[in-house]
Amino acid sequence: MKAIQNRYAVQFALCCAAVGALLFAAPTPSHADEIVQNVAAAAFEKKSPADTTLGDYYILQIAPPAQVLTGVLIDAYVEFDADVSTTLDATFAAGLATLEVFVLASVPSGEVRSSDLAPNLVMRQHVPIGANRRVRVRITDAVLHTIKNPEHQFGLVIGSLSGKRYGHFGLKTGKLSGGARARVTYVFDPPMVAR
Repeated sequence: MKAIQNRYAVQFALCCAAVGALLFAAPTPSHADEIVQNVAAAAFEKKSPADTTLGDYYILQIAPPAQVLTGVLIDAYVEFDADVSTTLDATFAAGLATLEVFVLASVPSGEVRSSDLAPNLVMRQHVPIGANRRVRVRITDAVLHTIKNPEHQFGLVIGSLSGKRYGHFGLKTGKLSGGARARVTYVFDPPMVAR
């Protein structure tokens, strides 16, 4: 009886060792890297259009780093601080203003027109109304567009630009580390390294 128990114990130990070897021999999933770029005021330019219903908007120049260009982009977002208001009664607006991010398809001659914007590439974020709001907007599609179309790196337009244009966003400078006006975060899988 004891010999049978020992045999089962040995078989069990061998099975556990084999399963463990398989688990640890399997490739581990890659861990995403993250790069944060601080954006100076010169690369996040404020525009005050003649059309007063438009409100101020901003042109953000993005330049994905080489590691992002050679890797696989998972996510990207821009963060900045802003005073957020609306021309609507705050209760009617549910305490939110809609911020829009468009991709520039060409260099605007003067003010940005709808013909300057890439069709079907708009990202929207509802932002609580109030002073000194930290705004974080996902721009993954915009960065992917920039990576796939390097000849069209004209930047992003950020503001309240379409529809009724009720939202107003006054960007603040100096709230982020290093006195940056904004920061862009890229989350990506690095390129595979040959072994």
